[in-house]
Amino acid sequence: MANHTTQRRIQELERAFNPPAADDDRIIVRYAHFWQLPHTYRGERHERLVKGFPSEATDTDCVIQEYPGPGPKLKFDFGTGKTILVHFVESDGDSHPKGYWPDDVDRDGSPHEGLRPHDIDGNCGPSRY
Repeated sequence: MANHTTQRRIQELERAFNPPAADDDRIIVRYAHFWQLPHTYRGERHERLVKGFPSEATDTDCVIQEYPGPGPKLKFDFGTGKTILVHFVESDGDSHPKGYWPDDVDRDGSPHEGLRPHDIDGNCGPSRY
């Protein structure tokens, strides 16, 4: 009985202190709030990271916002492994996602002056924010 308990404890410690291999089948789930354009908007869309970074905690402050027009594809550097990004979408109470119009874009889709470079860049990594 003692050998079985000791062996189990050793296995638990090995799992805790040895990081998983790159080919591990573990799936990591990360979360972000997603602010969509109003459901009445028609046309091309792209996404930008406007706050934080997708987290493994559900109470994240990360916000990804949809912008009108073409733009770079939003890419995250989550490191190795398989990651699923879950978007939290708020409802408008009428069976549509709540629509957000970006503060730094005019209604015709043209950007306001003074955008920072990372507002336009599509590559996002944890070291940048």
